[in-house]
Amino acid sequence: MAKGHIQKTLARKYAFKFLYPKSLASFEALASDEDTNTELDDFEESYTAPDDEHSDNELTLETKTFGRKLILSTLSNFDDVLKNLNPCLAPRTLDKLDMLERTIVILGASELQSNVETPAAILINEYVEMAKEYGNQKSYTFVNGVLDKYAKATR
Repeated sequence: MAKGHIQKTLARKYAFKFLYPKSLASFEALASDEDTNTELDDFEESYTAPDDEHSDNELTLETKTFGRKLILSTLSNFDDVLKNLNPCLAPRTLDKLDMLERTIVILGASELQSNVETPAAILINEYVEMAKEYGNQKSYTFVNGVLDKYAKATR
């Protein structure tokens, strides 16, 4: 596995961990850029603080930069992502999703929309692996199906 790939995988997890505690479904009223950057700085400090539970939470400059880019892109394109994502969820709706699945599909859809240089299959696999790591036994199949529909509809 290439080093750059590992850094981007870690950056996606960093972005997920920042966005997960937030109920993304209620992000219609986004904080200012300054507030978001302050919150990101605070999160990064907490994320990288040494402790027994999170010994692998070091951030390289590449990981931090890519992770912040994903977070800011997701927040700034939230309405557009939702508009394109909602039809891919049918018959389910975003507000009925488990918070973990909701965060992963929104983050994945945002990256599919903004990172067109990377093939859709690679991005979808990244988020499927994230769902396998953090979700229940069926989360990854749901994430795979939704992001596949999203990629076909938007790329």
